Amino acid sequence: MTIPANHVSYTRKYKRYPTQREGRYFLEGTTGDGQVCTIVNVSRKGMGIIFHTDEDMSVGTIIRVDVPITIPSESISVRGILKWVDSMDIDIIGGIELTNELSDLQLSRLDPSRR
Repeated sequence: MTIPANHVSYTRKYKRYPTQREGRYFLEGTTGDGQVCTIVNVSRKGMGIIFHTDEDMSVGTIIRVDVPITIPSESISVRGILKWVDSMDIDIIGGIELTNELSDLQLSRLDPSRR
């Protein structure tokens, strides 16, 4: 899935790579098991995500995304800030800027073309 350039109001430092990884997201201040999401692109400092929800999501919200990997000890958990959101038919699409850059190893686990 390609994210339209007009949704981004800041300059990206790193190239984003397409991917298709299922994960769970947690909005700051919430508890529980999180909600299902699909990561559609990834870079060292950001992600494009489809949030499978109809709940309101606000730009500036702090979010954690957990991505399970085959070996549970290698699963990835990242934090970031929701930079943009847009409604789709039944889901919400958005972009997050990560608090910390992904390592080479983390990026390779999220981006199949870098393995």
